[in-house]
Amino acid sequence: MALTPSTMLPLGTTAPDFRLPDTNGKTAALADFKDNAALLVIFMCNHCPYVKYIRGGLAQLARDYLPRGAAIVRINSNDAANYPEDSPAKMKEEVKSAGYLFPYLYDETRPPPRPIAPPAPRTFISSTKTGSLSIAASLTTAVPATEFP
Repeated sequence: MALTPSTMLPLGTTAPDFRLPDTNGKTAALADFKDNAALLVIFMCNHCPYVKYIRGGLAQLARDYLPRGAAIVRINSNDAANYPEDSPAKMKEEVKSAGYLFPYLYDETRPPPRPIAPPAPRTFISSTKTGSLSIAASLTTAVPATEFP
């Protein structure tokens, strides 16, 4: 995945809007986070080995930054028919099991909107109060089963 070329929008571009259901049946939209200092949008799914590898780090990231005014959402756009582990029901189990303090959203329109979606599942995009895409980075460069996260 790391060698997949990026197809995301250039940094500084206005973040595309979204309105998606979370694991509790509530809807979250980009506008819901306009008063936060920053919004971290994470494109991931349950079955990805990289995601499994960094899940503890994601939970800690939220514990560290939510109290500072940042917001985090995680978006899964996988086809649950092809990836049953990525179904909304399994997403809900993952939130509880991992201790995530942020919404885990499901985008059944799959695949993620290519202008915003990064090529690797462990890649993040941050939107600031200005509404622009400002960061694209990975939480880790470690490889599952070979390195520490």
